[in-house]
Amino acid sequence: MKRMHDRIRQVLIFLITIIMCSSVTANICIADTTKSDEIKVFLNGERLQFDVNPYIKNSRTLVPFRKIFEAFGLEVQWNATNQTVTAIGKGTEIVLTINNSKAIVNLEEKKLDAPPEINNSRTFVPLRFIGESIGAEVEWEAKSRTVIITYKEVITKPSPTPSSTKSTVTQTPAPSGRITYTPVGKYKIGDTATYGDLKFSIDKLDLDLKRSDINITGKVNKKQELQFYVYADNGEFIFITSSISAEKEGDMYKFTGYNYFLKESNIKGFDYIDVKIRTSENKLVSIAEYRNK
Repeated sequence: MKRMHDRIRQVLIFLITIIMCSSVTANICIADTTKSDEIKVFLNGERLQFDVNPYIKNSRTLVPFRKIFEAFGLEVQWNATNQTVTAIGKGTEIVLTINNSKAIVNLEEKKLDAPPEINNSRTFVPLRFIGESIGAEVEWEAKSRTVIITYKEVITKPSPTPSSTKSTVTQTPAPSGRITYTPVGKYKIGDTATYGDLKFSIDKLDLDLKRSDINITGKVNKKQELQFYVYADNGEFIFITSSISAEKEGDMYKFTGYNYFLKESNIKGFDYIDVKIRTSENKLVSIAEYRNK
């Protein structure tokens, strides 16, 4: 009887060992399969490393938005209220909205095959659309599941602006590879700025650190949309577009502007505001710089 119990015990141990080994082998196989299914992205021969993996949906590769925009040297802003991603730089402005199949590129509406989406609390954007929107060549190698991007950066000189000594704009590459616009006209909050026949003022900037939002109010002499790039003390910027009211103060229209920023940004104040407009040639140019002091 004892011999039979020992025999049964040996058989059970053998079966448990086989099951455990099979489980480990299966896990290894699954890991290897996952690894082989990984999508690789190369920009000008250098592999981009993402903190979360890209994936394919509707035959389109989606990647984490911040990494890909910054790889192209674009400034990026996430607006949680409107669920929009805005990327700006190198003469290009791209606005994407979560789950919306339409994008805005340099004020022109474009259709997306795969709209941006939030997956596991992360925002993903269509890689090919982003690359081609700024003039890059994007190729897909199905066998190796590799995206190859070729991007030859072209820095264009700004075109002449309307006659005014304050309207000259110089464009220089920043140390990070991004493009910055250095306007000549420098003002303090409350001052009236001029650019050709355009007159405007930023009268107040409210930075609410508890609510993580920012409000701008001011006046402009005609219904010209102004774009404000509010550079924070940590180097980040917040993008705001003016909303012009029908209400006037004298010969000036009142305007407001609002946006939201992430609390994780650790913004304590702002450094300066770069004011931009779009010219008749659809170029985005800086026309003034406002500082708090």
